[in-house]
Amino acid sequence: MIIYNKDKAAEYIYKVQPRKSDEMIVVFIDVINRPLHTSRMNPSISEDVRNVLKDGIESRLYKF
Repeated sequence: MIIYNKDKAAEYIYKVQPRKSDEMIVVFIDVINRPLHTSRMNPSISEDVRNVLKDGIESRLYKF
């Protein structure tokens, strides 16, 4: 799936599962807007933010 616009992005995220009120869904994409990695986090917990960023970067490194 290629994410062409914000509607496609929302469609992709809702396919994964709707978020809870205290959650944020982060989607890492490549240069042609294909999703590489999707994570959930609570933005008020700094450890969640670090882990999501680390997982996203690592998933990018191991895709190629």
